[in-house]
Amino acid sequence: MITNERQYKITNSQLAKLREGVSEFDLEEVAKRLRSKALAKAELDGLKSEIEILESQLQEYENLKTGVVTNFKANTLDELPIVLIQARIAQKLSQRKLEN
Repeated sequence: MITNERQYKITNSQLAKLREGVSEFDLEEVAKRLRSKALAKAELDGLKSEIEILESQLQEYENLKTGVVTNFKANTLDELPIVLIQARIAQKLSQRKLEN
C-alpha cells in the first residue's frame, strides 16, 4: 500500500523501469542464458505480475487522493491501521499534519 506522495513517486518510477524491462525482454535470449524456455517465461510473467501489483497500488492511491473512495470499512482489528491510512489520504492529510 502506498501511504504518501514520496512512495507514490518511487512506485511510479519503479513501474516505468519494469515496463521498460518487459518491453526489452528477449525471451529467446533469456531462455538461452537460463537454458530453459519455461524459466525465461516464468521470469517474464513475474515482471508482468509485479507491474499489475504496482498499477493496482497506484490506482488505489489515486482513487483515495481524488475522493473516488469515501467509504472505509475494517472487518477485523488487523485491518484498522489500513483503513485509518486510507481515511488520512482521502482527507488529504499527511502523517505530519495528522500528528499536529
